[in-house]
Amino acid sequence: MTSEKFIEFWNVWSENWYTLTFFDGQIERKIGSICTIKMGAAEQIHKTYEAIKCIVKDSYFKETQKKLSRYKRASVLTYAIIKSEPLNYNYNMKKKYDIYYLKQRLAFFMAIGSILQDYKEEDIASIEQPIFYFKELGITELYEGDDDFLMSVYKDLFFSEIYHNFNVLSMANLYGLLVERASKLPLFTPIDNEKSIATQ
Repeated sequence: MTSEKFIEFWNVWSENWYTLTFFDGQIERKIGSICTIKMGAAEQIHKTYEAIKCIVKDSYFKETQKKLSRYKRASVLTYAIIKSEPLNYNYNMKKKYDIYYLKQRLAFFMAIGSILQDYKEEDIASIEQPIFYFKELGITELYEGDDDFLMSVYKDLFFSEIYHNFNVLSMANLYGLLVERASKLPLFTPIDNEKSIATQ
């Protein structure tokens, strides 16, 4: 993946993420009101991505020329964002960590975006929104203190960073299952190499 291609992808999808809102259990919050993306974050993440990708290829494939699947690529991107510390927070983190899991939200969102980039625009445009239905995953009735599916993913990313046990293959499998079982995406759409962020 060239730096230019990655930055082009990053600029579109990070801006989309930055305008999102989420419910924190009490009120609706706009992401752009509680954090900013650091200058140079895209370049740092791309550098980290390339380093992790080399380790993954060497560890799992023993072939440096082998391309990563879209799901492994999304997983490596997730870890690269987590490792790169791309955000500045506009509030005091009293517990010494981000109570809103913003970095984890960003990593997951960008990974899903990298998967969507592989589909032809007309295929995506023809799909009724939303493409993914995360709220239908997991337990059907939440009890006090229970997390929904996405919050469980964010917390898993949070703890995998603390304990240094992020597993690229496990996360890739999760992304594959989400596309197959929790999205309206066609499963076998050819990759449009002109628009995909992946060149390796």
